Amino acid sequence: MKKHSLLLAITIFILTACGSNSNGVKDGYTIEMANGDTFNNITIEMLVSNFNKMNDDNSYIIIDHGNDFIQAAFSDQGYDVEYSEGGTLYEAKTVLTKEQALNIFKDYLNEKEDWKSGTEWEKMEL
Repeated sequence: MKKHSLLLAITIFILTACGSNSNGVKDGYTIEMANGDTFNNITIEMLVSNFNKMNDDNSYIIIDHGNDFIQAAFSDQGYDVEYSEGGTLYEAKTVLTKEQALNIFKDYLNEKEDWKSGTEWEKMEL
């Protein structure tokens, strides 16, 4: 096998293993908006576009991934962000700016190991 063919095969394997195909589509992830819009197998571009549509009438966004999710609620004060992991619900200790919340969502969607760092989280009691 030629060197560039091996590199291409490795790249495709990594992208597939991470739940993303060559178009940047994140298989198994779904966006749900407060207005009822739902999108499957999403991209970062779809996330950003829908995040930018949040307002008083379309006040939340959820990214669902199997049994886990992350969600943000919009208000005049900023964004309240929560996530569920392994059946446990957590919330950001402070209201976040749009930039902070969107970056957390991007990192979550990109499956970055440190997506929770930079924000203090507390376990929610149900």
